Amino acid sequence: MNHSVGVILIEGDKVLLVKHSSGSAYTREVYGAPAGRIDPNETEKQAAVREFHEETGLTTSEEELQEFENNYYSAELDRKNGKETWSIRFFRAERYQGELKPSEEGTPEWIRIENLKQMDVLPNVIEGIEASQREWTKVTVRPKMSTECPSRASFKGFNLVASRGIPPISFRKGSLHSRFG
Repeated sequence: MNHSVGVILIEGDKVLLVKHSSGSAYTREVYGAPAGRIDPNETEKQAAVREFHEETGLTTSEEELQEFENNYYSAELDRKNGKETWSIRFFRAERYQGELKPSEEGTPEWIRIENLKQMDVLPNVIEGIEASQREWTKVTVRPKMSTECPSRASFKGFNLVASRGIPPISFRKGSLHSRFG
């Protein structure tokens, strides 16, 4: 079995995928997450950062890649040299920088998540995207109380406390504040 890593980047209702061209190892034009092999002496996150940059032109860091439940898959893929079994571990990118740039293997595109099931997408990519979204929506709402006057607690808004690497979010006076700035 061949092993690979991939990066899922979601903005609003869109996900960044790469439309693989004839320069790729696939037998047809097909969409996939920015992904690829792990080179010798490279960690999974190092490989994910490198592949993300090579296939999209964007940069991220190991610290910005988050694991999530159900992020590992395997499938048999149709490649130019025949059918091959590949595994993939997905990471979700919290932040990135740069401009999208095509590579000789494909063109990065923002795709509406609701349209994925009607598209030709590599096996397990849609499942990985859905799993990453489930993980990022696990939050707990806790009332935020003032401690200015111990004898009278007053309501100051809500804190949304997130699980597994999700940035803390709070609502204050009608605006949304988070680590994302």
